[in-house]
Amino acid sequence: AWQGEPRGPVEKAVLKSLDQIADSGMTMEINTSGNRFGIKHPFPSQWILTKALEREIPLMINSDAHRPAEVGNWWQETYQGLRSLGRA
Repeated sequence: AWQGEPRGPVEKAVLKSLDQIADSGMTMEINTSGNRFGIKHPFPSQWILTKALEREIPLMINSDAHRPAEVGNWWQETYQGLRSLGRA
């Protein structure tokens, strides 16, 4: 998975999407399942989450559980990651 900062048309598209989410008042999901698949981080990337927080987009953490034992997996780590961005 990609964790870098986008440039050019990709950056423009992501920022436009985030502006539309902010304008709509919708909540954005942080999906922790990347950890389950060995990617070692949630989706979307930290860069996108930072830009979402700058726009005051509400966030929710979702474990994307497919079995009862997976409910809440990586919630604490994801929450701490948001705190490290100074916004939780």
